[in-house]
Amino acid sequence: MSTIKLSIPRNYLCAVSLFAAIKDVRFYLNAVCLEIGAKESRLIATNGHVCAVMKFEAEVEGFVSPKQFIIPLEQAKKIRIAGKGHVGPINIVIEPVNEPSPEQFASLADGDSVTRFKLIDAKFPDYRRIFPKSIDTPETAQFDPGYLMLFQKAAKILGKVDSVTPYVIHNGGSIASVSIGHDDFAGVIMPVRAAGRTDLPRWVFD
Repeated sequence: MSTIKLSIPRNYLCAVSLFAAIKDVRFYLNAVCLEIGAKESRLIATNGHVCAVMKFEAEVEGFVSPKQFIIPLEQAKKIRIAGKGHVGPINIVIEPVNEPSPEQFASLADGDSVTRFKLIDAKFPDYRRIFPKSIDTPETAQFDPGYLMLFQKAAKILGKVDSVTPYVIHNGGSIASVSIGHDDFAGVIMPVRAAGRTDLPRWVFD
Protein backbone atom coordinates (compact mmCIF):
# COMPACT_ATOMS: atom_id res chain seq x y z
CA MET A 1 0.00 0.00 0.00
CA SER A 2 1.28 3.45 -0.90
CA THR A 3 1.01 6.51 1.30
CA ILE A 4 -2.53 7.93 1.37
CA LYS A 5 -3.17 11.66 1.82
CA LEU A 6 -6.42 13.61 2.03
CA SER A 7 -8.07 16.54 3.80
CA ILE A 8 -10.95 16.19 6.27
CA PRO A 9 -13.40 19.00 7.14
CA ARG A 10 -12.53 19.98 10.70
CA ASN A 11 -16.11 20.42 11.90
CA TYR A 12 -17.13 17.05 10.41
CA LEU A 13 -14.47 15.25 12.42
CA CYS A 14 -15.37 17.18 15.58
CA ALA A 15 -19.10 16.51 15.19
CA VAL A 16 -18.76 12.78 14.52
CA SER A 17 -16.32 12.27 17.40
CA LEU A 18 -19.13 13.16 19.86
CA PHE A 19 -20.74 9.80 19.09
CA ALA A 20 -17.69 7.62 19.81
CA ALA A 21 -17.58 5.39 22.88
CA ILE A 22 -15.44 6.35 25.86
CA LYS A 23 -13.45 3.64 27.64
CA ASP A 24 -15.55 0.87 26.14
CA VAL A 25 -14.17 -2.67 26.36
CA ARG A 26 -14.78 -2.80 22.62
CA PHE A 27 -11.68 -0.69 22.06
CA TYR A 28 -12.41 -0.16 18.38
CA LEU A 29 -15.49 1.90 19.35
CA ASN A 30 -13.33 4.40 21.27
CA ALA A 31 -12.50 5.86 17.90
CA VAL A 32 -13.59 7.48 14.67
CA CYS A 33 -13.59 5.36 11.53
CA LEU A 34 -12.37 6.97 8.32
CA GLU A 35 -13.77 5.25 5.23
CA ILE A 36 -11.92 6.36 2.12
CA GLY A 37 -13.42 6.18 -1.35
CA ALA A 38 -12.22 7.39 -4.73
CA LYS A 39 -14.30 10.59 -4.58
CA GLU A 40 -16.51 10.36 -1.51
CA SER A 41 -15.17 9.51 1.92
CA ARG A 42 -16.94 9.14 5.26
CA LEU A 43 -16.40 9.55 8.99
CA ILE A 44 -18.25 7.18 11.31
CA ALA A 45 -18.52 6.85 15.08
CA THR A 46 -20.75 4.85 17.40
CA ASN A 47 -20.95 4.01 21.10
CA GLY A 48 -23.41 1.16 20.56
CA HIS A 49 -26.41 3.36 21.39
CA VAL A 50 -26.07 6.06 18.74
CA CYS A 51 -24.22 6.23 15.46
CA ALA A 52 -23.30 9.16 13.21
CA VAL A 53 -21.95 9.21 9.67
CA MET A 54 -20.74 12.19 7.65
CA LYS A 55 -19.80 12.10 3.99
CA PHE A 56 -17.45 14.50 2.27
CA GLU A 57 -15.74 14.84 -1.06
CA ALA A 58 -11.97 14.89 -1.11
CA GLU A 59 -9.19 14.20 -3.54
CA VAL A 60 -7.28 11.19 -2.26
CA GLU A 61 -3.62 10.95 -3.11
CA GLY A 62 -2.44 7.36 -3.30
CA PHE A 63 -5.96 5.88 -3.59
CA VAL A 64 -6.08 2.30 -4.84
CA SER A 65 -9.31 0.82 -3.47
CA PRO A 66 -11.89 1.69 -0.76
CA LYS A 67 -10.50 1.16 2.74
CA GLN A 68 -11.34 1.88 6.37
CA PHE A 69 -8.93 3.20 9.00
CA ILE A 70 -9.73 3.56 12.69
CA ILE A 71 -8.47 6.75 14.35
CA PRO A 72 -8.21 6.69 18.18
CA LEU A 73 -10.70 9.04 19.82
CA GLU A 74 -7.95 10.87 21.71
CA GLN A 75 -6.62 12.19 18.39
CA ALA A 76 -10.02 13.49 17.33
CA LYS A 77 -10.55 15.06 20.75
CA LYS A 78 -7.28 16.97 20.42
CA ILE A 79 -8.58 18.47 17.19
CA ARG A 80 -11.91 19.28 18.85
CA ILE A 81 -10.25 20.98 21.82
CA ALA A 82 -7.77 22.93 19.69
CA GLY A 83 -10.35 23.76 17.06
CA LYS A 84 -11.91 26.83 18.65
CA GLY A 85 -11.38 29.68 16.25
CA HIS A 86 -9.89 27.40 13.58
CA VAL A 87 -11.76 26.82 10.34
CA GLY A 88 -9.25 25.10 8.06
CA PRO A 89 -9.35 21.41 7.12
CA ILE A 90 -7.37 18.67 8.84
CA ASN A 91 -4.82 16.89 6.68
CA ILE A 92 -4.27 13.20 7.31
CA VAL A 93 -1.43 11.04 6.02
CA ILE A 94 -1.73 7.27 6.32
CA GLU A 95 1.59 5.50 6.11
CA PRO A 96 2.21 2.12 4.46
CA VAL A 97 2.58 -0.89 6.73
CA ASN A 98 6.21 -1.79 7.31
CA GLU A 99 6.43 -5.56 7.05
CA PRO A 100 6.66 -7.78 9.01
CA SER A 101 5.09 -5.55 11.68
CA PRO A 102 1.28 -5.28 11.29
CA GLU A 103 1.21 -1.85 12.96
CA GLN A 104 0.07 1.04 10.83
CA PHE A 105 0.67 4.70 11.58
CA ALA A 106 -0.89 7.96 10.47
CA SER A 107 -0.42 11.64 11.16
CA LEU A 108 -2.89 14.51 11.52
CA ALA A 109 -1.74 17.99 10.53
CA ASP A 110 -3.65 20.85 12.11
CA GLY A 111 -2.01 24.04 10.93
CA ASP A 112 1.60 23.92 12.10
CA SER A 113 0.89 21.08 14.54
CA VAL A 114 1.47 17.50 13.37
CA THR A 115 0.65 14.46 15.50
CA ARG A 116 1.77 10.94 14.54
CA PHE A 117 -0.10 8.00 16.07
CA LYS A 118 -0.88 4.33 15.64
CA LEU A 119 -4.14 3.38 13.96
CA ILE A 120 -6.35 0.86 15.72
CA ASP A 121 -5.95 -2.60 14.26
CA ALA A 122 -9.51 -3.97 14.24
CA LYS A 123 -12.62 -4.29 12.11
CA PHE A 124 -15.14 -1.48 12.58
CA PRO A 125 -18.82 -2.50 12.78
CA ASP A 126 -20.81 -2.46 9.54
CA TYR A 127 -22.77 0.72 10.17
CA ARG A 128 -24.83 0.31 6.99
CA ARG A 129 -26.68 -2.64 8.49
CA ILE A 130 -28.12 -0.68 11.42
CA PHE A 131 -29.78 2.08 9.42
CA PRO A 132 -33.49 1.23 8.94
CA LYS A 133 -34.48 0.69 5.32
CA SER A 134 -38.20 1.01 6.01
CA ILE A 135 -40.38 2.60 8.65
CA ASP A 136 -42.79 0.73 10.92
CA THR A 137 -45.40 2.85 12.69
CA PRO A 138 -47.61 0.82 15.11
CA GLU A 139 -45.38 1.54 18.12
CA THR A 140 -43.32 4.58 19.13
CA ALA A 141 -39.98 3.96 20.79
CA GLN A 142 -38.48 5.98 23.64
CA PHE A 143 -34.96 7.41 23.52
CA ASP A 144 -32.36 8.54 26.02
CA PRO A 145 -32.42 12.38 26.00
CA GLY A 146 -28.72 12.42 26.84
CA TYR A 147 -27.94 10.74 23.53
CA LEU A 148 -30.29 13.09 21.68
CA MET A 149 -28.23 15.95 23.08
CA LEU A 150 -25.22 14.61 21.16
CA PHE A 151 -27.06 15.27 17.92
CA GLN A 152 -27.83 18.81 19.07
CA LYS A 153 -24.16 19.40 19.88
CA ALA A 154 -23.15 18.02 16.49
CA ALA A 155 -25.55 20.41 14.76
CA LYS A 156 -23.97 23.33 16.59
CA ILE A 157 -20.47 22.25 15.53
CA LEU A 158 -21.65 21.96 11.94
CA GLY A 159 -22.89 25.54 11.94
CA LYS A 160 -26.58 25.11 12.71
CA VAL A 161 -28.40 27.44 15.10
CA ASP A 162 -27.86 26.81 18.80
CA SER A 163 -31.50 25.91 19.39
CA VAL A 164 -31.77 23.21 16.70
CA THR A 165 -33.89 20.25 17.76
CA PRO A 166 -32.85 16.82 16.44
CA TYR A 167 -35.67 15.30 14.38
CA VAL A 168 -36.28 11.65 15.19
CA ILE A 169 -37.71 9.65 12.29
CA HIS A 170 -39.57 7.07 14.34
CA ASN A 171 -39.46 3.45 13.24
CA GLY A 172 -41.96 1.85 15.58
CA GLY A 173 -40.18 0.35 18.57
CA SER A 174 -36.94 -0.16 16.64
CA ILE A 175 -33.78 1.79 15.91
CA ALA A 176 -34.61 5.21 14.44
CA SER A 177 -32.89 7.65 12.13
CA VAL A 178 -32.09 11.17 13.35
CA SER A 179 -31.86 14.29 11.20
CA ILE A 180 -30.16 17.54 12.18
CA GLY A 181 -30.84 19.38 8.94
CA HIS A 182 -27.40 18.86 7.39
CA ASP A 183 -27.23 17.15 3.99
CA ASP A 184 -23.92 15.40 4.73
CA PHE A 185 -24.98 13.98 8.11
CA ALA A 186 -26.77 10.72 8.88
CA GLY A 187 -27.44 9.34 12.34
CA VAL A 188 -29.30 6.62 14.18
CA ILE A 189 -30.26 6.05 17.80
CA MET A 190 -31.14 2.87 19.68
CA PRO A 191 -34.37 2.82 21.72
CA VAL A 192 -34.44 2.30 25.47
CA ARG A 193 -36.89 0.46 27.68
CA ALA A 194 -38.77 3.14 29.57
CA ALA A 195 -40.68 2.54 32.78
CA GLY A 196 -43.98 4.20 32.04
CA ARG A 197 -47.57 3.72 31.03
CA THR A 198 -49.21 3.90 27.64
CA ASP A 199 -52.18 6.01 28.72
CA LEU A 200 -52.79 9.15 30.74
CA PRO A 201 -53.77 8.63 34.38
CA ARG A 202 -57.55 8.97 34.65
CA TRP A 203 -57.32 11.45 37.49
CA VAL A 204 -55.98 14.11 35.16
CA PHE A 205 -59.46 14.39 33.71
CA ASP A 206 -61.18 14.82 37.09
